Amino acid sequence: MSHSLRAIAGGREEAAQRRPAGSTPDRSAAAEILLREVSQLQAQAGRVAAAVEAADQPGFAEARSPKCTEEVVRDILQARLERSAHFPSHLFSDPAWDMLLDLYAAELAQVRVSVTSLCIASNAPTSTALRWISTLENDGMIRRDHDPLDARRFFLSLTETASQAFRNYFSGTAGRLIAR
Repeated sequence: MSHSLRAIAGGREEAAQRRPAGSTPDRSAAAEILLREVSQLQAQAGRVAAAVEAADQPGFAEARSPKCTEEVVRDILQARLERSAHFPSHLFSDPAWDMLLDLYAAELAQVRVSVTSLCIASNAPTSTALRWISTLENDGMIRRDHDPLDARRFFLSLTETASQAFRNYFSGTAGRLIAR
């Protein structure tokens, strides 16, 4: 029996228990039960309408897409490393992408990444990695912050623009792969 029918039936039983034995059903009690049910249906329709309206809002697809976790990003990085076991590694040199993925994984894990650590994550010579860090910084993809405890060290992180680009990427194309 549906929720609505159960509520009506329950209301009828409730009304029957309140009336004296042998009397006729109280029409006002039945009307009260029906009015209560109509009110509940109106509230439910309002919630459905709000959900439909929310589905039309920007960012809704991101909210319902598969959640990209640090582990997913680390798996992608690991798969990229394992390619070299099957293909010549010089075919896939892409230190900027590896750096961005590493920074996104760090953002998801809420950890800070030093310049040295990002150079290692790039799988490129240090001089090449440092050039890519400068390029990514100049392009507004990463930012450099001083370590408050060690003036010689910097931490790198994604800018809000780059972070949003990753959220969009993982809620779209890459999100379909995660969902599998």
